[in-house]
Amino acid sequence: MTDTVTLVDGLEQLDVAVNLAVGKLPGRATDEAAELLERARGRQAQGLEHTVVAFAGATGSGKSSLLNAFAAHDVAEVTMRRPTTSEALAVSRGQSFALLDWMGVENQHTVEDLPEDEGNLVLLDLPDIDSTEEDNRRQAEYLVARSDVIVWVLDPQKYADAVIHEDFLRAQVEHSAVLLVVLNQIDRIDPAEVPCVLSDAQKLVQADGVTVEVLATSAATGEGIDELRERVFSVARTRQAAAQRLAADLRTVGTQLRDAVYEQGGQEPGAAQEPSFAEAGAAIARASGSDIVVEAAARSYELRAKRATSCPLKALWHLRAEDPLARLHLRRQTTESGIAPVTSLATSPVLAVGARSAVQRYAEEAVSPMPRVWRERVAESAVASAQDFRAAADEVLARADLEEERRPLWWLPLGAMQWLAFLTTLFGIVWLLGLWLVDVLHIRLPEPPYAGIFPLPLLLAVGGLLLGIMLSLMAGALIERGKDRLRERVTKRLSAGISQQAEENVLQPITQAREQYATFWSCVGSLRRVRATGESD
Repeated sequence: MTDTVTLVDGLEQLDVAVNLAVGKLPGRATDEAAELLERARGRQAQGLEHTVVAFAGATGSGKSSLLNAFAAHDVAEVTMRRPTTSEALAVSRGQSFALLDWMGVENQHTVEDLPEDEGNLVLLDLPDIDSTEEDNRRQAEYLVARSDVIVWVLDPQKYADAVIHEDFLRAQVEHSAVLLVVLNQIDRIDPAEVPCVLSDAQKLVQADGVTVEVLATSAATGEGIDELRERVFSVARTRQAAAQRLAADLRTVGTQLRDAVYEQGGQEPGAAQEPSFAEAGAAIARASGSDIVVEAAARSYELRAKRATSCPLKALWHLRAEDPLARLHLRRQTTESGIAPVTSLATSPVLAVGARSAVQRYAEEAVSPMPRVWRERVAESAVASAQDFRAAADEVLARADLEEERRPLWWLPLGAMQWLAFLTTLFGIVWLLGLWLVDVLHIRLPEPPYAGIFPLPLLLAVGGLLLGIMLSLMAGALIERGKDRLRERVTKRLSAGISQQAEENVLQPITQAREQYATFWSCVGSLRRVRATGESD
């Protein structure tokens, strides 16, 4: 057996469901749920010890005469000109004035000999539900919603009236425990036709989904009045009618909320798995300028490497170049309050559009079980959060380790060898120039040393030059390899940081919305299992 939910817990679940659905699940279901919550709180505040029994029906059904016969007092005015009830009338022992004031019933009659032990009965004669006066119909609907037990009075000649069946009985399939249906004025039809008419009326009520037995009554002859009293008293004696009515209302509104979700394309929360955020996170990182930062860090590394490992002349040239990180204001600057934020990067609009599209795809997939409007609200909020992500991304870029101070160990020996090659080449060239000058001035000096057929100064100049070229080629290969590895490290670092921030700014609201929808759906399920104390499934 499905676990039942108490009335108190059901009202708490309704409160949560209404707060979650307002603005996200448009339509009558949410409005009626909010109205029920207010109505239930008001009814509880008046106490549930009274049992309000309303006689409701269409024009000419004999409600007033039936109430007079039930109460054994002529308190309800009966007119023969045009049978109609335009104002609600209440009959009680005089102990329910506060409750009737809350219900808005001004016409109150006290009958002291009403049965005292029958649940503190309060009888209501309602305006005609099919009245041509809109105020009368509205008042009847208002009081039907606030009464504990409804006695539906059918005209034997109009018992198939669509107003009663379509507008009321079909909406009260959960209320069978607090509903009574009577075929009144049975004396107006041929006795031989009574069984057939009664059977036909019973079939119509069953077709409405209400499981109650239709009772034949006549205020004129008194037929069925005692049985009607006993049925009303049997419900009122338990002093649970008000609670049963509220429980039935909660079950009804739970079904209405569930159906409203289905009508708007929603489904159970567990029907779809949460998608991966990786694609959306990567798109947000790119739109935030992570690729630009990574490339700037790689070129900064290359520039610093060339300054450290190139020949001195080229190193001087590279010193003149501006560092890419400094050019983009990406060099971290420590202030008294911490690391100063970087200047926002001018990224491509295409990347921004791509990020919005990726976030929207993720959000729509993540919240696909939600009804349409709820789903659209969450997706719009997620896209707006992604668009406002620049400040958080700047914070990540400002704090990210871009390795701008990193100096690999191989830079020092390679730079030293470049200096050696440069000095060797320079020494050889100076020696050769000195020999040429001495020859021009006809100064006799000893021959320079030879290695084979080549003089040592030439070997030093050419050898130093070749060594410098070889070292430059080696340094170029090592620098490219270092750039690739740095790109990988910085990309991983930035992606992790931005993805984490994106999850907090974009993913977390979506996750929270999913949790709220799951809570809403759980509340709806709980509402459909509400039972009053002692009430069976």
